[in-house]
Amino acid sequence: MGNVVTILDLQLRHKAVARVVREDDHHRITSTIWRRHAAGCKEEARGRNSINCSCPLWGDGYVNGERVLRKSLDTRNMRIARNRIAGLLEDYLDSTDPLQPSVPPVPLAPSVDTVAAGVVTLAVPVESASNALPIEVSDDDSGLIRNAAKAYLDNCTTNGVGASTISKYRNSLNKLAEFTERDETCLKKKIRTVADFKVIDLDRFRASREIAPITSSKELECIRGFWSFCAARDLCSKNIAALIKGPKIIDQNDVVPYTHDEMNAIIDACAKFGQNDYERKRARAVVLILRHTALRISDVALMRRDKISRTATGWRIFVRTTKNHELVYLLVPDELVEAVNALPPPRGSNKDCPFIFWNGKSKPKSQISEVSETLAAVFRKSGVQDAGAHRYRHTLATELVGIGASFEDVADVLGNSPAIVRKHYAKFSKQRQARIDNFIQKVHEDAWKR
Repeated sequence: MGNVVTILDLQLRHKAVARVVREDDHHRITSTIWRRHAAGCKEEARGRNSINCSCPLWGDGYVNGERVLRKSLDTRNMRIARNRIAGLLEDYLDSTDPLQPSVPPVPLAPSVDTVAAGVVTLAVPVESASNALPIEVSDDDSGLIRNAAKAYLDNCTTNGVGASTISKYRNSLNKLAEFTERDETCLKKKIRTVADFKVIDLDRFRASREIAPITSSKELECIRGFWSFCAARDLCSKNIAALIKGPKIIDQNDVVPYTHDEMNAIIDACAKFGQNDYERKRARAVVLILRHTALRISDVALMRRDKISRTATGWRIFVRTTKNHELVYLLVPDELVEAVNALPPPRGSNKDCPFIFWNGKSKPKSQISEVSETLAAVFRKSGVQDAGAHRYRHTLATELVGIGASFEDVADVLGNSPAIVRKHYAKFSKQRQARIDNFIQKVHEDAWKR
């Protein structure tokens, strides 16, 4: 008689799940998966048969009607529990004498008693439960890549992750979901859920992505975060993405700070840009804010007027950055304040609009894109090569480090961490460079003495 493996489980009225794991001429191996309810669980009064909650899952294993196993399955996810109980029973069988009394064969068609017990069995020749046909996954299974990705993105939104970052995450995870639907190996092995993936499968996905090394590195960060989220919610056993080493960025381009001539050329271009006076005034105000605060373009595009205020020591900007929610509190020159005050209310806005550039009606993403396009046109008009909004951050950081500001000071100005500042701007520190020059000079002097 060939082996029999369960490929479908029935959960009747949320009762415990029973299943035939394996059956042949010598063994009938069955299991029951149930929840061990925590104190205060609303299903506690119904007993262990009720699985309509998220309490930890336990498993009982039976060989020829005798219970040989009762163990916590270290998960709250039913799909993972099924796989673990099958593996535990196979391990038990391998460690015992395979010659056991035979049991009557199970009919191919499910009987009434079989269905009532919550089990449907089909005759399928297999070597063991570990090689059995995978259980079919329903489209609403939370472990499916698309469903898990949606839950992860919703969680990112809840945690206040910026819209632009979530958009990048969504793009990468959509590509991962599409990969499971077209990759030959995934289709052959029915790899559809997070738990189905192995490291080699993620390697194959990353190899299929024709993107630059720096982009691949950022995408890997997203995938690691996604798998960590899934592992914490028992959608998979561990974060396999953490085992993957990212690409080494050898030829990453260093962003060169603006020279004074380049910054003056950009300011002059604002007066020659656009089709009307409003566009020219708006461009000038945006450029001056970038120049004197080094804020990110998203923070500038959506800035409120009340974020610029008069204090005892002068005009200041006080904002919380969109990307990492760091507070930035900086003195700003009168030139910047005058440019902002000279700017009429945004087009299409109400009279009491609180924003400098945004009318408050369009989507924030659309407003950021509009300001970015304005800047791109100004940069083209200026003739400055490789001009960009982010270069203002490098420019201000370099100037601060050059006059002796500490990495912590620069981090407070940029809304970054000292480690990031040290990584990108340490080479511009005059004190650091003076120490290095002193060391090199001593080496040279010692060499000439020989």
